Amino acid sequence: MANVSRTPTESVSTGTKRTMEPAAALELIDSGKTIPKELAAKILSSVRPVTPRQAEEIAKGFEEKTGIPAQEAKRHLKIVSREWITPSIRFKPVWTLHNDVSYCAIQIQEASQEGGVAQPEQPTMLIVTSEGKTLYREDLGLLGLQVDDNWDEETVGWSPPSVKKFLDGAEPLLPADLFRQISENIHCFCDLPSIGDLPKEYTEKFLALWVMHSFFMPIFSATGYLFLTSVENRYGKSRVAGVIGRMAFDAQVISGASTFAAIRDGAHWEQTQIIDDVTNLKELPPGALSMFLCGYKRDGASTRLKQADQRKGWVGKNVDAFCPRVFTTTEGAPLALLTRMYTIPMHKTKDKALSKRDPNYTAPPHAFQELRDGLYHLAFCSMPKVRSLYEGDIEALMDRPHERWRPLLALALWIDPEGTLYRETKGSLYDEMVELAECWELEAEREQAESGPKAPILRALVTLVSEGKETVSAGEVADRIPGGEISARKVGGFLVGAEYAQRLAAVKHGYPQFRLNREYIMEEAVRLELDAPEPPLPVLLPDFAARSSRN
Repeated sequence: MANVSRTPTESVSTGTKRTMEPAAALELIDSGKTIPKELAAKILSSVRPVTPRQAEEIAKGFEEKTGIPAQEAKRHLKIVSREWITPSIRFKPVWTLHNDVSYCAIQIQEASQEGGVAQPEQPTMLIVTSEGKTLYREDLGLLGLQVDDNWDEETVGWSPPSVKKFLDGAEPLLPADLFRQISENIHCFCDLPSIGDLPKEYTEKFLALWVMHSFFMPIFSATGYLFLTSVENRYGKSRVAGVIGRMAFDAQVISGASTFAAIRDGAHWEQTQIIDDVTNLKELPPGALSMFLCGYKRDGASTRLKQADQRKGWVGKNVDAFCPRVFTTTEGAPLALLTRMYTIPMHKTKDKALSKRDPNYTAPPHAFQELRDGLYHLAFCSMPKVRSLYEGDIEALMDRPHERWRPLLALALWIDPEGTLYRETKGSLYDEMVELAECWELEAEREQAESGPKAPILRALVTLVSEGKETVSAGEVADRIPGGEISARKVGGFLVGAEYAQRLAAVKHGYPQFRLNREYIMEEAVRLELDAPEPPLPVLLPDFAARSSRN
């Protein structure tokens, strides 16, 4: 449509009602024409919305022309106030915390009585708040909450009878009681390995905390994935993943046949994703691995995509990728993904009684549905308290590699603040998890050192230190690595960013020179428990080599 310019005195027709521009009203006042008092009200009502300043000018002008008081003239005008306001956040009512109030969406089904017979009605979605209120979707707009565009009646698995008990004023179970129940269910069905020299009870407690943390995801900014691995099948990986899935928040099982859209949408609502029996993570749909790499942390964990809209065509949408995940596989994972995981190497159990217990048929010590309802109820009422602990000063493990431990440490402080949960242990649950975290991270660092260039280079440096070397070139270090599997160029690049040596200005045979940090090298070798380097093969003299070939 062509643009049509109008003079200020022209009115604009909108349907059957004609409107007047504010400039036209001011010109009418300045024209000197007499305006009848009975017509003034109609003219003022037809003026388009004006700013407070324009309303003041028009009202004064009509007061002089018609005798209508300025205050009365303003009542006929439509005045808009242009202010800077803070836009409302995009709100996820499925399971979230906003202004210290928790919200969750559940599905209910009511029945109406007809002739003394109960007739079930269509399922209805209901939003419940931690203040004990029940809302419908349209009520959220009245509260100033901008609902997430991707929300399509998504709900959580909190059972309606349990929600009704909450609305009737029932108190949640104590955190320590629910923690014990989760631990007892895990102990009943799972034979978990020890981490380092710590007893396997530490691993069971860790898993119980991980299950609980899945219900508090709206308040956490980072999480750690569970990685259950073994050298071959039938080592109990799927058993552990299945038990976790029966207790964790809104668990969703994903196989290699799952589409990327299904994985992406489940992550947006922070469901617990269980990627089970995927032999190789590369079998998953394209883009899934990239989403896993960024999805351990809330900051930047979003996927930008184009979505069809009936009114606007194709529009951009942001879908979150942040959620708890469990992986089970007999193959390894990419190194970048391993840094976001808790690796649990499973073994074949020797407990025949435990191996015969199947969670599909054997009744657990505590019913799974009742346990989940208890966790929903407890987390729904306790998010502000746990958030204050999580955002507080957790003294241990404050550096970036350990940020995935912060949710578990905050929960441990909340569950066992006085250190009296287990009388048979000397420390608190928090102290045990700190000890486990330090042991676990050291084990992971040792494995990563062996799978990367760190271990061979460090062994070569130990050899050079034992030879009395103080300065070396990258080429000399590469020559000490058996098989020549790492080039001098890669050795130089590694040493530049490491603390094992300081780069010097001198160059030897085209390779950079380094001054060795001898004490640090030996300390690191002991800490990582690196085996002593193998001695190089003896060099055969020419005459000895000739005699050997004749023989």
